[in-house]
Amino acid sequence: MVSAFVAHNADGILAIKRKKDIINWRDLCSEDIAEIIVPLRIFSGCGTTSGFYGYGKKTVYDKITKSQEACSLLQQIGKQLPVTNEVTDHLAHLNITTGSRILYNDKLSKSVGEARALKWGQMKRKSTS
Repeated sequence: MVSAFVAHNADGILAIKRKKDIINWRDLCSEDIAEIIVPLRIFSGCGTTSGFYGYGKKTVYDKITKSQEACSLLQQIGKQLPVTNEVTDHLAHLNITTGSRILYNDKLSKSVGEARALKWGQMKRKSTS
């Protein structure tokens, strides 16, 4: 999906051939979503695994892009250097409250760690029963 960001910000056409079709990266998402792809990738963990226990990158992408609050917070990242305290506070808010509510569907937890622990406990109970 980072290619979608590049396609929206570069001249020319960036495409990939899949079987008999040619897929234009620009058509995969709107420009607004393309602008949050890089911050979302950093936020979720840039490696091969997601930083959110029990969720892959596609699930994190799907859930975050459906949340207007999360998208507006991610759009503020990377607009100026050095990072302001306001942006850092927004990221903390996204990670602590929005992350647990949006990703884990947990309205009661006060942090992503607490929501993650509850999710892990549910998965453990499910696997042992």
